Amino acid sequence: MNKIRYITFRIKSSVMVMTLALYIAPITKPLLNLIKQITPSFAYVSKFTVASAALMGGYDSVSGASTEITSSSKATGKVGENFIYRITTAPRSARVFMASPLPDGLKMGTGSLKSYITGKPTTPGVTNVKLTASKPGYGTVYKNLSIVIEASGLPPEINSIKPESISIYEKQNASFSVEATGTPPLTYQWMFKGIELVGENANTINLTNVKEVQAGIYSVKVENSFGNLTSDNFLLNVKLLAPPPQFTSIGKGNGFINLKLDTVRDRVYNIESTTSLVNPNWVVVRTLKGKGSSEVIRINDFRSNQKYFRIILVD
Repeated sequence: MNKIRYITFRIKSSVMVMTLALYIAPITKPLLNLIKQITPSFAYVSKFTVASAALMGGYDSVSGASTEITSSSKATGKVGENFIYRITTAPRSARVFMASPLPDGLKMGTGSLKSYITGKPTTPGVTNVKLTASKPGYGTVYKNLSIVIEASGLPPEINSIKPESISIYEKQNASFSVEATGTPPLTYQWMFKGIELVGENANTINLTNVKEVQAGIYSVKVENSFGNLTSDNFLLNVKLLAPPPQFTSIGKGNGFINLKLDTVRDRVYNIESTTSLVNPNWVVVRTLKGKGSSEVIRINDFRSNQKYFRIILVD
């Protein structure tokens, strides 16, 4: 009589594998038919289990490893310039790719470029994109991508400042203008001794009824979305108003003529003399820069006992 010693079942990796240990002598025909009926059912269960694993985690039925998107999670570009980004996967290659949402001007490629995001961005900003890669029968994997689009253009360039320096008297007016190029809009900020002047934001600065305290170094900063540039320093010199110069006293002694006069600080004076007021020939005998006080000029008097003097405000 035919006898079956034992039959065991073993489950491994969600796939049921039946191990039949049959000790028979000989195997009966009914038992062979039973095995044939059971085997296709296990093959179907195995196929279903593998497909389910792929859908749940990118299961790779060949290598046994999880497939993932390996391309970078960040990409950058500039407005108006060509942009290209490739979606890559490993260890298996996907066949279907999607990316959404995409910045204006970008799109998914087709054909041989189906795994690429390409185009020319039109708007600066940051877009968070969801990447999808799949292969029929193996499931779908995902990844987040940050696309940063930067503005594109030229930083400011200062071509000229007119005038480069200027010298005026108190209570007069002065103006400076800057000529600059770069991607608009350009903004301006004038500075005095490195300190921003409130409200001075045009390409020209106009100073009216100028006072001595406004004398010094000026500069201007030009800026746009792509950078900023500060000009070289330029000078505004403000001279104090001076009354018509005159001698306050004239003295003579010990071979010198002593001329006393009041001066204005930083103003330049010439002391001139002549020996005759008829067809005079005025000669500069002394030049001095005022100290803003009363000053005495001593001039040798050994050439003539009779001289005439005058003061000229040079500047």
